[in-house]
Amino acid sequence: MWLKNYIFWELNLLKLVGYDLSLKDITLQEKVNGQTVYFVKSKNIKKIIPNYLIDLDSKPKDNSDLLSGLKLIGDYLDKSILKPNNMNYPKSRLEFINLFK
Repeated sequence: MWLKNYIFWELNLLKLVGYDLSLKDITLQEKVNGQTVYFVKSKNIKKIIPNYLIDLDSKPKDNSDLLSGLKLIGDYLDKSILKPNNMNYPKSRLEFINLFK
């Protein structure tokens, strides 16, 4: 799946420029209906992490699972890089994501 490869490419690019998301280090897990669910938790929210981003042998369930990965990276990009540097979210990335909705 090329979109899964693209998601990992984005994560590696962010890591190369000094913004390593390190999902495995910050993710918790729980069993829900016999399935492992990965998540990160802050004071206000519990954000589900797609399994394929933690368990590299796992495959995305469907396109919405892939979109969740793109959204997760986008949120991190916005919160950690763009907003602190007073930059806008790239329009081309929004258009790219909208192609899959």
